[in-house]
Amino acid sequence: MPSHRLARLAGLGALTAGIATRTMLEGARRLSRGELPKPSDLLLTPGNILRVSDELSRMRGAALKLGQLLSMDAGDFLPGELAGLLERLRADADFMPPRQLNSVLVTNWGPDWRKRFSRFETRPLAAASIGQVHRATTLDGRDLAIKVQYPGVAKSIDSDIANVISLFRLSGFAPPAPVLARLGAEARKQLHEEADYLREADNIRRYTEQLGGIEGFIVPVVQEDLSTDRVLTMSFVPGLPIDVATGQSQEVRNSILTRLARLALDELFAFGFVQTDPNFANYSYDPDSRTIGLLDFGAAKEVSPDMADLLRQLLAAGLEENHERLSELSVRLGLYSEQTSLRHRELIDQTIRLVFEAVLASPSFDFANDQLLHRLRAMGTELALDPGFDQIPPIDVLYLQRKAAGLYLLGRRLRAQLPLRDILEEYVHEPVPERSVRKD
Repeated sequence: MPSHRLARLAGLGALTAGIATRTMLEGARRLSRGELPKPSDLLLTPGNILRVSDELSRMRGAALKLGQLLSMDAGDFLPGELAGLLERLRADADFMPPRQLNSVLVTNWGPDWRKRFSRFETRPLAAASIGQVHRATTLDGRDLAIKVQYPGVAKSIDSDIANVISLFRLSGFAPPAPVLARLGAEARKQLHEEADYLREADNIRRYTEQLGGIEGFIVPVVQEDLSTDRVLTMSFVPGLPIDVATGQSQEVRNSILTRLARLALDELFAFGFVQTDPNFANYSYDPDSRTIGLLDFGAAKEVSPDMADLLRQLLAAGLEENHERLSELSVRLGLYSEQTSLRHRELIDQTIRLVFEAVLASPSFDFANDQLLHRLRAMGTELALDPGFDQIPPIDVLYLQRKAAGLYLLGRRLRAQLPLRDILEEYVHEPVPERSVRKD
C-alpha cells in the first residue's frame, strides 16, 4: 500500500493520464466510424470504472473515501452499470500486509507491543478508507476492536483530493470551478478531522454521555492506554453488519429504522451533535439482544441551536403543507438565494414539497416504494446537469442532508415501513420527547 505522497501522486496521476488517453483514442476510433459519441459515453465505460475502483481500493485514504461517498450517496441515483461498479468501493479490499502493519504498531506502541495481548488477529475485520480494524484480546481479558490508520494517509489527504478533483473535471460531470473548490476545501477539512483518532475518541466520549439512557444502542468504550492519534482502540461491539438485517422479520426491520430515525432527530434537536456519516458499515445489529451498535464517530459534527431551530420550523411548515413558509425557510437555510433563477427556485421547492407529500400521503411510509426515489432522481438530475445552476447549500446543511439520505437508503435496503409523519410531529414542538423510557 503506497504510503508516501510521491508514490500516491504517481498512482492517481498515472490513472488520470491513462483514462484521458484511452478516452481520446476511443473517441477517435468512433469518429472514424462516423459516430458522434457523448463525452460521458467515452469516459464512463466499465473498463475505466474498474480501473478507477481498483486503484482507489489499492491506495485507500482520501481518494477512496471520496469514491465511497459517491457510491454510498449516489449509488441509487446513478445508471445501473455505473452504480454496480461503484458498489465495489464499499466492499473490503486491499489491506496492509503484516510487515507494514507491524511497522505502524511499533511506531505507536513500541517494539514489544505484542506482549500486551494474548491474541491479536493480523487479518483485519474490515478495511476502510483511512484505516483497518483488528480484533484482539489483552492479557487482562479485554475484548477489543483496534482501528489502525494506514501509513501516510493523513499527510497525503491534500494531494489525494487534488488528484480526485482532476478526475471529476476529466469526467465532464464536475460542478463549476468555484463550487468544486469549495467542496474540495471542505473535503480536506473533514478528512483531516477523521484522520485524527484522538479527536474521534473525544467524539465517542461526548456522544456516549449525550446518549444517556436511550435504550437499544451500544457505543464502544475508548481504551485510553492503547489509543494514539493514529491507533484508536475500543471495546469490541458484537453484531452483524446492519444491512444483513434484511433477513429479519418486518417487525424487526421496522424497529431498527424507527430507532435510528428517532436517534437522528435526537442528535439534531436534543444533542446538537450529529454523526453525519451514513455509511452502513458504521452500524451493527445484534439479533440476540436487538441492540444497534454505533461504531464510527470520525465525522461527528456540532449543530448550532439556530440551525436546529430553522430545521424544526422547516419540519413544521412541511407537515402543515405551508408552501410559502417552506420557501421562506429555504432561503434562510441557504438552499437557494434571492438571486437564484425562478425556474431553479421552483424546482427546489417542488423537490422539498415532494418529500413532505410522500410523508403525509399515508400513516405508514413505505421505504420500499421506489416512486419517490424515481421522482427525486429526475429532479436532481435536471438540476445537476443544468450548467446555469451553481447553487450549493451551506456545508452544515449538506452534512445533514447526507445523514437523511443515508437513513433513507438504509430504509430502502431494509424495506422498512414507519409511521414517519407521527415520528416527525413529535419533534416539531418543544420540548424534545423523553426517550429514556421509550422502547421500540
